[in-house]
Amino acid sequence: MPYEEYTRLFGDPAADVLFREPLLPAHSDDSAETFMRKVSDALSRIMSYDDERVLAIHGALVAEGALDDLLGDYLPGYKSLLNWSFSSKIRLLRALSIVPERFSRYLDVIRDIRNDFAHQIGLAKVGDTNDRHLARMRVAARELVKDAEERQSDRDRLRNLIWNTASALQVYRPGIQLLSETIRARGFLNDLRREAERRDALQCEGKRSAV
Repeated sequence: MPYEEYTRLFGDPAADVLFREPLLPAHSDDSAETFMRKVSDALSRIMSYDDERVLAIHGALVAEGALDDLLGDYLPGYKSLLNWSFSSKIRLLRALSIVPERFSRYLDVIRDIRNDFAHQIGLAKVGDTNDRHLARMRVAARELVKDAEERQSDRDRLRNLIWNTASALQVYRPGIQLLSETIRARGFLNDLRREAERRDALQCEGKRSAV
């Protein structure tokens, strides 16, 4: 898949966030393909889940793991927070405004469906989950795959939502890793100091001109 396709699927040019689109390795289609093959291999188990309870519970673990990976790339001390709940991690992602907000919303949907199964022993079908959660899941699935068939089963909608959400979080990781490396590089603070001095000089000059 060309790099532009990942941008179309997972980007949001209007989003007020740090990364409006993913930065895959070297912006190269070959590098993007190699990276996504690794992601697909890691997520392939999701596509084999026929039991809808297993899909919801294990799939949520996969999505939460992708979220842990992304937050760990951005926050050096994140591992010390891994006793946080899934809900708290989603709120942290939303507050940091790293990636488009819709992915926080998709994670909330996945968590809600997971909780429906976890709290109701007799629940066997995605289509029998909480009506509000189910409606939100269907909306999210259509947002991610706009040409999805209306007759698609709720199980497949959930499976695709988990797959695409976890994939999106992984696809954003190279850019976040690059940012983290850049701001921790030895010369970054010196560059930042020079920029602060330049702005201060401009401000002082402006004040003198106004006198």
